Amino acid sequence: MLTVVLATDAHAMSSLAATAAFNYEPTSPMALPSAMTGGKPSVEVLSPKNGASVGRKFNLVLAVHHFDLSCALEGKPDVAGWGTFTCSCNSKEKRVPRP
Repeated sequence: MLTVVLATDAHAMSSLAATAAFNYEPTSPMALPSAMTGGKPSVEVLSPKNGASVGRKFNLVLAVHHFDLSCALEGKPDVAGWGTFTCSCNSKEKRVPRP
């Protein structure tokens, strides 16, 4: 199911949720990859630089270490060292707990 909600910059909901149900059935299902080993996952923001002024649109550049990003694994069982990232912009409140 896909759910979309409009939100303010402070992540307060500004609308009722709109939803769409669907069945994800890839023509060639991807096998789960092997777990990653060899270091603690970490991420650093390369751009924009800390303290930079940006407009409504800007490029986000990340350096991801010891972690492979894969949207194709969404909804599948967790595999160590694989996943996606969550980004929150324009928020003074930290919503994503640090591991």
